[in-house]
Amino acid sequence: MIENRVKVAVRVRPFLPHDCERLDGKRFQHYLETCPEKGQLIALENYCFTFDTVFPLDASQEDVFNTSVYPLLENYFSGCNATVFAYGQTGSGKTYTIGTCDPTLLEDYHHGIIPQAVRAIFKRKQDIENINSSSELVVMVSHLEIYREELFDLLNPSMIKDLSVRDNENGATIVKGIHKIRCSNYEQVLECLRNGSASRHTGSTLMNAHSSRSHSIFTIYLEDNSGVRRQD
Repeated sequence: MIENRVKVAVRVRPFLPHDCERLDGKRFQHYLETCPEKGQLIALENYCFTFDTVFPLDASQEDVFNTSVYPLLENYFSGCNATVFAYGQTGSGKTYTIGTCDPTLLEDYHHGIIPQAVRAIFKRKQDIENINSSSELVVMVSHLEIYREELFDLLNPSMIKDLSVRDNENGATIVKGIHKIRCSNYEQVLECLRNGSASRHTGSTLMNAHSSRSHSIFTIYLEDNSGVRRQD
């Protein structure tokens, strides 16, 4: 089991061409330097910030997943809730890292956190069912958008209904009325992720031509014969 309940990992994307135009010939390190071995970021050569993990600039999607997310799956299959969220400025690479930028059209090495987690979940699910033939694990997903303090069901956008956040009889926070889709394989989950992401509110900003203008929550539920047991 993971000892610390909350951990913070920092990933810094390399400068893009339009970023370099504003550098006035200065080095990238003048603004930000990563020290992965110490878990530190150094800003403007003077200010040092320490985190649980700091990834180098050339960190791959697989590096990010294996270090920050894969350890959570053990808890997930033990019946605990696991949550991963991306936070940062628009254009900083959150959508790419989390893996909601149309994963069905990307090469495997570009797949973000959600596609990699889904692949690992189905592999572990198959291993459990192979060991115990009487075990039947069911995977369901939902995709929620929070936009201007309103809730939208991204997997059922044509259905107009009131969604509300409540606590159930067990004290868990749930969204009443959210649509869940049962998925039997990796491809079906990614199809839900792609369709839901395509329905999100977007807009153009100075930093990003197709910026997501909302928050979204993609939930993976894992149920067994006795009912809901785990969710990610």
